[in-house]
Amino acid sequence: MGFWLSVYVFRHAIYLLTS
Repeated sequence: MGFWLSVYVFRHAIYLLTS
């Protein structure tokens, strides 16, 4: 439960940090 949410948040954080 919440696995995909964690994946989404993680990927979004990486996207913001690398943009």
